[in-house]
Amino acid sequence: MELEHALGEFDSFVGMGEVKSAARRALFPFASGGLPNLPGGGEGGSDRGLLFAVGGAAGTGKTRVAAIVHSALYGMGVLVADNIVELQVGDFICPEESTHWFDLLDMARGGTAIVDSISDLILRGEDDIFAAVMGKILRFSSDTCFVFADTAEGIEVLRQNTPPGVLDGRELRLPSLTPRLIAELACRVMENEGAVVDAGAVDVITGIVVDRCFVNGTFAQTVNDAAITDHFGNGRLALGIAHEALFSTQGEHGRVSLDDVARAANAVLDLHFYALQRSMLNQ
Repeated sequence: MELEHALGEFDSFVGMGEVKSAARRALFPFASGGLPNLPGGGEGGSDRGLLFAVGGAAGTGKTRVAAIVHSALYGMGVLVADNIVELQVGDFICPEESTHWFDLLDMARGGTAIVDSISDLILRGEDDIFAAVMGKILRFSSDTCFVFADTAEGIEVLRQNTPPGVLDGRELRLPSLTPRLIAELACRVMENEGAVVDAGAVDVITGIVVDRCFVNGTFAQTVNDAAITDHFGNGRLALGIAHEALFSTQGEHGRVSLDDVARAANAVLDLHFYALQRSMLNQ
């Protein structure tokens, strides 16, 4: 029951059905009383601690998914502390605070540490730092959950540089940010605010985002994931459209028309392109 209660949080997402199923498969052994094994404790080093990976582009919800994993494990009594500590790759390589990450990992003991983009250490050639960090993570992972939040490519790099089998069945791959997902998120936000959104709003927003930001189904080179993240990270593109539509609604109170959502989508994208141009001029 505790597991299903925690997984219910996925229902507040859009397009996360497959991720919810994958999370259930990864967490179910703990619901039935299974306990994590210490990494390297069995043949081939395939025994695992509380290690998970969440892969996806920026702004797709990796941190929220990691928090759901924590809530499930804490609710089932696997974790004893209801605390989450977030670590960025810069925490590991800052020369003036070379032991800073030791303290952060200690703060996470018994709870969960979300480790963001740790694969960057390998890609930067910081192999010694990576080895030291992973060594401590593996030692702590019998009673502390570690969720590696990274791109899909970063998760592959991580897999190649950790003990065999450590992440098997523990990877949650998030859906890419698509025009329709942006539109569905925007409409969900408006409905959650109590608005009545005219039928067809998802299609209208999707069409505008495709026309202005996408080429052959992917972000145009000048409007790539990084640019969107810089100005509308963590779903703020969808939030911006939703809030602009709610603020500038021209019709009756509580109703958002197709004209309203079209105006909102174009206004928010105008702001994005303006911010992008300013960013490029300042480089």
